Amino acid sequence: MKRKEVLKTFKEILKEHVSEDEMQLFENFNENLSLSDDLAIDSLDVINIVIDIENEFDIEISDEEVKQLTDVASCLDLIEKSKQMLVEE
Repeated sequence: MKRKEVLKTFKEILKEHVSEDEMQLFENFNENLSLSDDLAIDSLDVINIVIDIENEFDIEISDEEVKQLTDVASCLDLIEKSKQMLVEE
């Protein structure tokens, strides 16, 4: 799966967890957006997003990895890394 496809799917997941006030950010959506600062995603939202990511991409994300999810790029990197590890197994 190419990064562009991962980004598109991840963007759809995020839309389910972002308030109406932050929806305008999706017009200029990019990998540098901070989950907490730009998208106003709190820790409970992160847990729900992680569950959705795990289900959508058929991967497992550890508690340690969750702590590293600070922006869109870190989420995409983790998804790609986890998918690659599945291929190598």
